[in-house]
Amino acid sequence: DRNTDGLVDNLYFGDLGGQVWRVDLNNIVGTGTTNFGRITRLADFTAQKQRFYEMPTLTVHDQAGKRFGAVSLASGNRSFPLNKTNTSDNRIYVLHDYDLGAIQLFNSSFTPTDDLVETDLVNWTNIGEASVLNLLNRTTKGWYYILRRTNNNDETANTGTVKALNGYMAVANTTKFSDLYVSLYNPNDNSSQQPNSCSGGINGSSRTLKLCLPFGVCGDASI
Repeated sequence: DRNTDGLVDNLYFGDLGGQVWRVDLNNIVGTGTTNFGRITRLADFTAQKQRFYEMPTLTVHDQAGKRFGAVSLASGNRSFPLNKTNTSDNRIYVLHDYDLGAIQLFNSSFTPTDDLVETDLVNWTNIGEASVLNLLNRTTKGWYYILRRTNNNDETANTGTVKALNGYMAVANTTKFSDLYVSLYNPNDNSSQQPNSCSGGINGSSRTLKLCLPFGVCGDASI
């Protein structure tokens, strides 16, 4: 609901093929059926073999008087949580949707941002002053975090061992920043309750990862 009229204006969802979609709903009275809705493939991560089971989390931010949405979602093969032989690591993606604040969004002549790929984003490990500047001036369309550890050691790369299997939550911590919490599961991160002859035990363990929205850095007052 981008104009607080109590009606849904935009819907976001991911799919099991690694795609992220936005549906724009023009609910102004008198809008004809041909102009009522538009569906846009916001991003395509099929090359990274991602699976999105949970609905994205959307937070809205203002930067230099311009509003945009941060669409956060994470991947993981929920059908095979114990699998350690995938060909790509799971990821957390934060897409910056600048169309969300566009006044012309529902105009038939508006060209939406679509088909973002991973090269349009910055790897979280490379976020620094230069990359944040690219996020601020909107030449970079968001960032991603590769899921490879839940403890002090990295799992083998490109195995998909670490997975996001549950929903995620964003909590505002200031007027400009939010915290993103993602629950991760790692079948190699053994808990203290292991199987024995009398008990099924627990295979692997879950932990919560916190990241900072919208730029991947936490509490930088200069942004």
